[in-house]
Amino acid sequence: MAWGFRMIFTRQQSDLQHSINKMALPVFVVDQDCEGDFRVVALNKAHTRATGLDLAAVVKKTPQMILPNKADADFLVSRYQACVQRRKPISYSTRLTYRDTIREISTILHPVILDGKAPTRLVGQVAVTATIPKDTVKGALGDQGILASPDIQAIE
Repeated sequence: MAWGFRMIFTRQQSDLQHSINKMALPVFVVDQDCEGDFRVVALNKAHTRATGLDLAAVVKKTPQMILPNKADADFLVSRYQACVQRRKPISYSTRLTYRDTIREISTILHPVILDGKAPTRLVGQVAVTATIPKDTVKGALGDQGILASPDIQAIE
């Protein structure tokens, strides 16, 4: 196992952040806490450039705290739960609204076992496939808004 990937297993946020910042791919890390909530613990600079999410604005927060659209947040939590339950990588595509911009995002999510028999950490790799100003879409859709797309593919 390469040095950078060993750091994925650390509980030290600064070590984890330093490790993933060396990766060129947009990467985020989410931990499941003892109450079952998923919270962002790290995301790298490439992720910030690709998505507009800033580490300081999202660290220790749940998707519900980060995303203004409840359906978007619920969709992400359902994917996180599916990855933990399957104990295998999964991939999915969705549209997320953040800071008045809609981004079409493809994600590969990997489960990581830290301290026990079940995965409690997820490492995601994202690719933003489109960025659309929210006003452009709202004008075309009226007041319907944007919900997460249910396009899901499990990696077997």
